[in-house]
Amino acid sequence: MSKTSKNLSFESAMEKLSGMIEKLEGGELKLDDMLKNFEEGMSLVKFCESKLEEAKGKLEKIVKKEDLLIAEDMELDAE
Repeated sequence: MSKTSKNLSFESAMEKLSGMIEKLEGGELKLDDMLKNFEEGMSLVKFCESKLEEAKGKLEKIVKKEDLLIAEDMELDAE
């Protein structure tokens, strides 16, 4: 993945990937261009997967934190 991808958002990467898929499916690219597109597309897929895993981790932390707060509140209410 290129250095510019560090500043790429998940949504922008997905949009770019979608455009690349359309080009590949169009069948008008030369073989070399198809291979370059495919290679860059695979890098974008990895980038998107890592962004999704990052978001999943953040969500899990939030849920755990909220579960702790709810459990603490329930304990206080029981007293």
